[in-house]
Amino acid sequence: MPADPNPDPMLLQLLRAVALLEDQMAPVFDELGVTAEQWRILVILAGAEGDGHTMTELSRLAVLPPATTTRAIDKLISLALVYRRVDPADRRRVMVFLSPHGSGALAAVDDRQRQIERDLATSVGSRRYLALGDSLAHLTR
Repeated sequence: MPADPNPDPMLLQLLRAVALLEDQMAPVFDELGVTAEQWRILVILAGAEGDGHTMTELSRLAVLPPATTTRAIDKLISLALVYRRVDPADRRRVMVFLSPHGSGALAAVDDRQRQIERDLATSVGSRRYLALGDSLAHLTR
């Protein structure tokens, strides 16, 4: 069996890749006035197509501790990027939604975000890029 070209554990490699991508996305985060964690919440809410998410769902999907999610939502509300409402089906739960302002803000940076992803695809090759996306989607289902 050939030696592993990268002896570092997969988790460490993934964390380094996340750090690299977050560094490249920093100008996008800065333009939005958000952190990487807050951006993740915005993107998740954008994918909800107006249905919103509970705080628990957002914590799980954004891979954030509940307290961090609460602080992030509070900040995003102060920026008018999201809003929260009591869930009419269960008044004990709070739902979070992307605001029209938040949707517009994400749309304004969409081209730059896509360019960063295209640059990544170019740097690793389109075949590897597509395989990586497929593998990550499979792992996180």
